[in-house]
Amino acid sequence: MSVIDQLEGLCSQRAVSLLNMQAEVASFSKAVQQCDDAVQFLKRAQDDLDRIGFDPEVTFGDGGRVNVAFDLPDFIVSVGFSHAAASTAIEAVEVTDTPEPVRLDVPDTVTPAPPEPKPEPTRQATHKTGPWTAAELRIVAAAVENGKTCEEIATTLNRTKGGVGMKMKAIAREAAKAPITVPDAPSEVKVPAREVKAAADAVTRKKRAACAPKPPEQTLSAEDRAINTHLDAVGYKGGWSKLMDFEILSGLMKGKGAALVADELGVETGDLVSRFKAINTKAGDLPHQTRLLRVLRMRAGV
Repeated sequence: MSVIDQLEGLCSQRAVSLLNMQAEVASFSKAVQQCDDAVQFLKRAQDDLDRIGFDPEVTFGDGGRVNVAFDLPDFIVSVGFSHAAASTAIEAVEVTDTPEPVRLDVPDTVTPAPPEPKPEPTRQATHKTGPWTAAELRIVAAAVENGKTCEEIATTLNRTKGGVGMKMKAIAREAAKAPITVPDAPSEVKVPAREVKAAADAVTRKKRAACAPKPPEQTLSAEDRAINTHLDAVGYKGGWSKLMDFEILSGLMKGKGAALVADELGVETGDLVSRFKAINTKAGDLPHQTRLLRVLRMRAGV
């Protein structure tokens, strides 16, 4: 083999080695980017867990292993979850120093280092679960007043820090509520002016109706006497009066609604409609309603 052939073979080998090294550098850059993404993810996850009150613990072990652990709330643990299921381990790529520049005199093959054994995950201590007792809540309240920390209270009660933190927040919310003051004597009940006026008008109507004379029969026509006889038969049970009957018919004939007239008289709308049907035997007959209004006016003395 000539020297030229040897040089060409050597150049070919160097080219293959260079391509292999470029591939390894690309793989290494990808691993570094993945590690950076994992670190950023852990930072955001820790901030999110801190914000919602889970208090995560992030530890770094040998071999580039990162452990993230946090305690689930008691009401979730009581339905079948274990504290071991609440811890999450994320394996990250161990980042070395900045890679050295590529040199052409490196060997053609690179023997990868054997993987290091993974450490066993740390088992968390078993905490008390289930509903909180009244005694435990009193202990938490007293500890908060004495300035105890969440960790100290959790150790005393053998509860998780997440559960204790929730109870401390609940106690703080109750303490922030303003106390409800009860007056020594009941305040005076204020009656609306409209109800006072309606009651006064009702008294006035009863007095005027009691004093109103009954129209003489000889001054009435046959139709008026029939209406007067019908009104006597209907009577005034249930608190009705002659003046109220007149105000019912006069209000409706003026175009007022039944609800408005009932409100002015201080009665229910349904009761007013029933009373109108009782005193008016010919609904829709305008001449009859005119005679009825005249008789009601005479009976009420207005």
